[in-house]
Amino acid sequence: MQASSSATVQLPLGGTAEVNGMTIQPIRIVEDSRCRPTVQCVWAGRLVVLVALDGQQRSFELGKAQQTRVGWMTLTGGPPLTPGGVLPPVPPLLTFTVTR
Repeated sequence: MQASSSATVQLPLGGTAEVNGMTIQPIRIVEDSRCRPTVQCVWAGRLVVLVALDGQQRSFELGKAQQTRVGWMTLTGGPPLTPGGVLPPVPPLLTFTVTR
């Protein structure tokens, strides 16, 4: 049995990182329907990000792992939620975890 290892990276939209020989580049936020801090919601909502993996585009939903050529990759964090739903002036960071 082989031990699993994981790597976590934080990237702004358009930023790139290489993890286990695979290039990760978040392109844009496709959907951010997460419940805002000052609102009472029936549904928690979703965060979906379009990501280029070695140039091939795929959508990643917060918390849902997907198989890649180097292991499982999960979008594990997104930009902070603000009451008005407006992104902060600094580029939002997205967190990805790749597990082998």
